[in-house]
Amino acid sequence: MGHYGFDNKAASFRCGANVFAYFCDNTAATINECLNLKGSTSAGRISSPFMRSYIMSDLITVPYDEMEKPAITLFEHPNCMGTNAAFFAGAPNQDALYTSKLMTDGNMYDNAISSIKVPFGASVTLYTEDSFIGFPFVVDGYANNDIGKEATCVNLWNDVYSSFKVHFKPYGPAVGSWKNVGSGRGSITKNITVGATTTNEAASSKTKETFSSKTIPNTLNVSMNVGFAFDSEPLNDSLAAENIKAVKTVLAQATSASTPMNCDATKTRNPAETVSLWQWVVSSFDGSVSAATEHVVCKIGAGWDKPPLCPYGACNDANCTQCSAWALGQ
Repeated sequence: MGHYGFDNKAASFRCGANVFAYFCDNTAATINECLNLKGSTSAGRISSPFMRSYIMSDLITVPYDEMEKPAITLFEHPNCMGTNAAFFAGAPNQDALYTSKLMTDGNMYDNAISSIKVPFGASVTLYTEDSFIGFPFVVDGYANNDIGKEATCVNLWNDVYSSFKVHFKPYGPAVGSWKNVGSGRGSITKNITVGATTTNEAASSKTKETFSSKTIPNTLNVSMNVGFAFDSEPLNDSLAAENIKAVKTVLAQATSASTPMNCDATKTRNPAETVSLWQWVVSSFDGSVSAATEHVVCKIGAGWDKPPLCPYGACNDANCTQCSAWALGQ
């Protein structure tokens, strides 16, 4: 930092998305010389208007990928200011465990945490005593943030936490599937509901405002950004774009809407044949949010009890048993 006239002058910072930064109290040749309370660390899209002022002599940066392995950042003072220290999550769906000793090793004093930033994909459980006992407090990156944006600053109880666990739940593509709406002989009319639903009962009102809030659409939006899958295979770019359009149409509605749909074999086929209606539904990678679209398939006769073989947009016949190329790479 001295080469740029910033030796012992830095008082605030902002890091880029793919940067893990080690701010070192002294000129450092290795990363270890910036740890054990000898500096500060930061991961990804993180900024602070006030850091450990005027004592930083060196800066080491290394590549960082939030989607591969996220890290949370702890702060000494409220509003994400003061000493900051970043700690990585563990392997996917496993906890990384940090005792008070490991906190100190990573540049954060015991009982010194007052605020935190947790990126999308990660969650942290803080404990008021060492070795993961005492009163727990959870900060969930999925609930507080949007992917691709700086994590929200969350203020905590001041100076009471002595250990914590960091969890990483990987996110994947949105998943499309056909949901059976009903079946019967000859002709049926069923009401299909077009709208978004969530497993979060607290958000059961399903209003437009609900789905523009941070707690509901995040996982679905993130999943669509990653891609689309059907029958465990990724959709090609054209069909993925068509599905994004279909989901956005659903989320733009003020409320869920019920529409009658008819499936009739009596006019063109044997009236004794069984018919069934199938609705296209797109879900987030974890199944927490689903968007039931207006797109349906009416199946008549043989195979009525089996879902359509093709994803939405790729059916080449009425019963959706013949598909155009839909998988990525086909």
